[in-house]
Amino acid sequence: MHKGATIQKGRVIGLEYCVEEPTAEEIYLSVKELGLECELEEDKQHPCWHCIYPSGRVKITLYGEDGKPLNEEFKNKRALLKALKPFVEKHKAELIMKRKPAKKEKKKKGEKKELTEADVYGVGQSRHRGGKGKGKRGKKKK
Repeated sequence: MHKGATIQKGRVIGLEYCVEEPTAEEIYLSVKELGLECELEEDKQHPCWHCIYPSGRVKITLYGEDGKPLNEEFKNKRALLKALKPFVEKHKAELIMKRKPAKKEKKKKGEKKELTEADVYGVGQSRHRGGKGKGKRGKKKK
C-alpha cells in the first residue's frame, strides 16, 4: 500500500490505490472499521524493510476454515487493499491530529524566567565567546 514502493519492493496494487507511508496502526484501524478480524503485531516487519518503512504487521483473516471468504466483498487480498485507501487516509489524519503537540504558552512581558541547573552551571552551553574569529591570518602586522 506504500505509494513510494515499487512492484519489485513489494507493492501489489496500483498507485491509485496506494497511500503515502501508511503505518501498521492505520491499516489495523481501517481493517477493523471494515469489520474483518485482524491482529496487530507491532514488533514484526518484513526483513528487507527494517530501515525503510515503519515497523509493524497486520494479520488479517480473509478466509474461514472451509476456505471460503468470510466477507463476499473481499474475495482476495488485492480486493481488500483496494478498498482500504479511503479508510487509511481517514485514520492517518486522525492519528496526526492526536499526535500534534499542544501549543506552548508565550511568556508575558516583564515575567522572569526561572533559572535551571543548566543556566546556573553553564551545562550544555557553547564555549564560543563571540568575536570575529579571524585567527592568525586576519591580524594585521604593524
